[in-house]
Amino acid sequence: MTATFLSGTVIEVSRPDTPPGIRLAASLATKIAADLGARVVKIEPPGGDPVRRMPPLLDKGDAGSSALFQFLNTGKQAIVLDLEQSRGRDTLASLLAKADAVVEAGDPTPDDGAGGSLVRVRLSPFGNRPDLRAVPVSELTILALGGLLDLVGDPARAPLRLGGHQAAYSAGLAAYAGLMAGLMTRKRHGAGETVNISLLDVALWVNWKSPAGALLLGRAPTRQGPEAEWQVLPCSDGYIALVYADKDWPALCALAREPKLAVGEFANAAGRRSRRQEVLQLLAQAFAGRARNELYAEIKASGIPMGPVLSPAELLEDRQYLARDFMAKVSHADFSAFSMPRVPLRWNGAGFQPRPAPDLPVAEEVIP
Repeated sequence: MTATFLSGTVIEVSRPDTPPGIRLAASLATKIAADLGARVVKIEPPGGDPVRRMPPLLDKGDAGSSALFQFLNTGKQAIVLDLEQSRGRDTLASLLAKADAVVEAGDPTPDDGAGGSLVRVRLSPFGNRPDLRAVPVSELTILALGGLLDLVGDPARAPLRLGGHQAAYSAGLAAYAGLMAGLMTRKRHGAGETVNISLLDVALWVNWKSPAGALLLGRAPTRQGPEAEWQVLPCSDGYIALVYADKDWPALCALAREPKLAVGEFANAAGRRSRRQEVLQLLAQAFAGRARNELYAEIKASGIPMGPVLSPAELLEDRQYLARDFMAKVSHADFSAFSMPRVPLRWNGAGFQPRPAPDLPVAEEVIP
């Protein structure tokens, strides 16, 4: 049995020229709604959502073989509308008049026909910032303007972008939160409202440590590279992420089995900071000949907030994920069954099973 938490109809709409980051954010917000039980109708332009062709691909097939599209559009219905034509706009207005909410990626949809009870969630790159309208829009520029690029990579080299689509997905989570808040307000008061989500605002919120550091310490945190206290260190069969607080130092010394780390200047935080490279060298030597699983078992027993670095393939076999039934098998007529993360909670004793993403309609069609 599949759990159902949400009811009602949510429309997702974007246009062909909508930047990918905005499109991904909108799709994530509505994916969560669909996985939780809402009816989500995805409006696609002629030729389909460009994300259908974004890598990685499940096979060498036609539009829809994108693993990214399959993940972001589970459980939705699809309709192709040309919003440059009056017929497409009229059809959209008719759908909005019957819907509970709409998530808009980029330019807003027309208000005509929607009534005053529709919840609108509008995603844009910069919000109400006319001074940034000429800035090229991509997830990279959002990360740069939000200051997040200054936190990743070696300070002696060019900054690195965050892996995956963290800017878009953070905005998608914010959009989903706004959607739920709007629906709760609508349920209580009967009136809709508009929620505006700016990718730049979300990136600045994700980077909260920078303004906090500037305010409290007079300087924002920045890339430290080899001077950083926390590093990723090699072990015999991979890597271990070194993370600890000062209170964890005795337990870390016991884990490393290196007596030098527990005496002299290494025994206090100020001394360790002044001799950081020596500390890291001793820890690297201590972990180099030991296996990740052996280290991780001792790490968990000691309570140190460290852990192994796992590949995506290894995550599929992770005991914690398996015990929590975190990955769900999804079947699709055109592909072999594949696994993807499910909403990580249960409702009325049942989990939320994602349904396959929709195929691209062969022609414009109206969903009643």
